[in-house]
Amino acid sequence: MIPGEITPEVILGIAHRRKWIILIPFLLAVMLGLFLAITIPRTYKAETVILVTPPRVPSDYVRPVVSGVFEERLRTISQQIMSRTRLEKVIRDLGLYKEALKKLPMDKVVEGMKKKIEIRTVGRGRGLNSFSVSFEHPDPNICAKVANTLASLFIEENLKVREERAVGTTEFLETELKRLKKKLETQEKALKDYKSKHFGELPEQLQANITTLQRLQVELQSVQESLSAAKQRKLIIQQYAYQTVSGTQTGEQNAPASGPARLQTLYNTLDELKTRYTDKHPDIIRIKKEIAKLEKEYGNVSATSGAGSRRRSRVVRDPAMQRELINVDAEIARLQAEEKSLKKAIKLYQMRVDNTPKREQELASLRRDYDITLHSYQDLLRRKIEAQMSENLEKKQQGEQFSVLDPAKAPQVPFKPNVLKILFLSLFLGLGSGGGIAFLLEYLDPTFHDKKLLEKTFKLPVIATIPRLYTNKEKKRKWLMRIVYVTVFLGVMAGYSIALYYIKKHNFYLNINLPFLS
Repeated sequence: MIPGEITPEVILGIAHRRKWIILIPFLLAVMLGLFLAITIPRTYKAETVILVTPPRVPSDYVRPVVSGVFEERLRTISQQIMSRTRLEKVIRDLGLYKEALKKLPMDKVVEGMKKKIEIRTVGRGRGLNSFSVSFEHPDPNICAKVANTLASLFIEENLKVREERAVGTTEFLETELKRLKKKLETQEKALKDYKSKHFGELPEQLQANITTLQRLQVELQSVQESLSAAKQRKLIIQQYAYQTVSGTQTGEQNAPASGPARLQTLYNTLDELKTRYTDKHPDIIRIKKEIAKLEKEYGNVSATSGAGSRRRSRVVRDPAMQRELINVDAEIARLQAEEKSLKKAIKLYQMRVDNTPKREQELASLRRDYDITLHSYQDLLRRKIEAQMSENLEKKQQGEQFSVLDPAKAPQVPFKPNVLKILFLSLFLGLGSGGGIAFLLEYLDPTFHDKKLLEKTFKLPVIATIPRLYTNKEKKRKWLMRIVYVTVFLGVMAGYSIALYYIKKHNFYLNINLPFLS
């Protein structure tokens, strides 16, 4: 029975009474630890460190096509390297897992190999990245060979991926550039045709049209003034060029008759005013009334002259005045033709000025689409040139590269199992299991081994205790057994320590495949 208070004396008493219960599990655990440390199959791990070197040409001069976070690109390449096709080729080329391939299909072997491969980043700084590729295998030489092979695959795949991406980018940009060039040529033709069709009404010609329109209006005003002056001069010439002479057959004295001449002058004046004003103008109305009055008057005179003495009129024209009149008529005709031409030109330019806002809006729409396409084309052309330079950079292997910083070597010490850990765990397991069993048996034991516990339990004083008496023979045998126990314990511990030292110093490992450990 275990007392309520655990003291060192209580622990020593339990250890003395249950020494075999403690010692036997301890020895078994130590022996098991030694056995496992020696017989568990060893697995070696070889590691290759790969350095990611930056491009030799600065990115300010040649922009790389392949960019992005290093971990993402490494993850992408790792998935390609860890594919079934790549690993199957490595297995066949290096002759791996021959025994396993006799019992398992290739897919299972490849899945098992994937679990033995580890890829991790090992260092970053100052723009430099690095990662490691490691492989686990019972044979250290194969382990190093596979790690170096995988590192070579990473280097080759990186170059291949970068070159393919650069070439693919260039081809894509070239295809898009051809499409944009065709679209740009179509828009250029549409813009050119529009300008040709509406030439003279374009926004950039507005100021010239306004200037020309103003000049034509000034010229028209000048021509109209000249035309008005010519018509006035014609009226004056007509006034003095015509003379009316009236007389009778009986030889009456000739007397000046100004009525017909006045009527002719009014006709000419009316014609001239109609070119300038409408029929509702006051001067035209007045002249029409005067003409009607004179026509009525001379019409009455002609009617009475048939009954009585007959009057006869004749017009005498001055040849010089006649020539002047012809010249004035020619000038009037020329000025009228020039006036008509100027009005037609003014109408044309006025129409151009009026249509300019509409053309400006239509042209702005065409130019906006054209400018957008042109900007896209120029930007795409610049990107294509950069892509071609990047492609040349990758083909010449001047871009970002993977290089082996530390190649894998055949390891001398196994990666697992951890022998020291197994041995120390066996010590603690032996002590823990033996001590635990001893304390459990002591707890279940109903007997008393301490008088204080007896007094405390039954509330009665203990009068006397009689120790166990041994004969001399029993005492000698007891001391002999103690010496044997101590000797065995010290021998086991010494052997344990020697084995541990030997294993650690000389790397003495036996690759014994145990069915229950494989």
